[in-house]
Amino acid sequence: MTLGAPWGHDSKTYAGKEMRELVEAMFATPGAVGVSDFLVEQQSSPGPTVKVRAGQLVVNATGSGLFGKYQVPNDASINSGSFTATSGNGRWDYLILRVTAGVAALEIVQGTAAASPAAPTITGDNYEPLALIKLPPSTTNITTAMINDARRLATSTGGVVPVATAADLATLLPSPRIGQQAHILASGGMVFWNGTIWQRFGAPYGRRIRTGGNVGLSATGNWTDFSGAWDGAAAQDISLPAATGDIIEVAVSGRWVGDSGLGMLDIKCVASGNYFGSATDPSTNNGVPAWISTDLAIYHGIGGSAFRTLVSGDISGGVVALRPRTRCTGATRSLFATTTDPFVVVARNLGPVMAG
Repeated sequence: MTLGAPWGHDSKTYAGKEMRELVEAMFATPGAVGVSDFLVEQQSSPGPTVKVRAGQLVVNATGSGLFGKYQVPNDASINSGSFTATSGNGRWDYLILRVTAGVAALEIVQGTAAASPAAPTITGDNYEPLALIKLPPSTTNITTAMINDARRLATSTGGVVPVATAADLATLLPSPRIGQQAHILASGGMVFWNGTIWQRFGAPYGRRIRTGGNVGLSATGNWTDFSGAWDGAAAQDISLPAATGDIIEVAVSGRWVGDSGLGMLDIKCVASGNYFGSATDPSTNNGVPAWISTDLAIYHGIGGSAFRTLVSGDISGGVVALRPRTRCTGATRSLFATTTDPFVVVARNLGPVMAG
């Protein structure tokens, strides 16, 4: 490997690769530089072509052996090629901009006509999608209603990348730098790349809630996984990004019901088997003291928080998985849950203790 010459050196000439590297250093993500750059619109008199506004577009150099990003200028509105007319079925076509051998050009990626058409797969390298044109049956004229903006906004290095959903992070930012920030529009949340995972700003948290009826406890005297179904969650565990020394807070809100035996609740670190209320899970562990039911009390409210400072064994792959577990000494003890009086477990990673 050889170090390249720094930009700005007198009498130095630069190769295309070095210029792409400069654009790479300036832009964290490719796409339109401004909100109206390369915007696709219908013609003044709708026809089989569309027009593309002037502006700047940044395109990833993804071809074999390439690195960096192309910056493509457009100083005036340009027209696309003609979209093939549909007949009995509709069709979805992409309009993209592709860079081939240093030349930028608009390209139509045609879909397949069908009763329920789908977006075509874009193959090859060095392109950015501009619009998805949804052509209804028997169409020759493209109108605004058929044009679906497919551009993404380019983001400068250090800037915040807007993405529709968390799933888009892997596509738009496949190789993020540590500290890169993104705004997930679907949830309104801000996240940053910590070197391993995308982590939310503030204390990362997770929640499980049950409203669908009481959960009966096993009377075997042994610790068992929570047996009820959580609302909107397929998994029992709450998983949080974590590191050794982080302090995890788990808060519970609910009530015990039944008049026989003690009901006990605890949180298990799945990777290590350690509990918040005790280091292990034998029947001698009575769980978190504040969460124990009182014997012979038909209704007994439970609430408050429990804390644990994580050790290395509690964590796997940069994540701590937390599992609510219960134990009971009487056959009629249950956790109460209704729509108006749910059973809730919330976990938060408060991070390490800060000095000072």
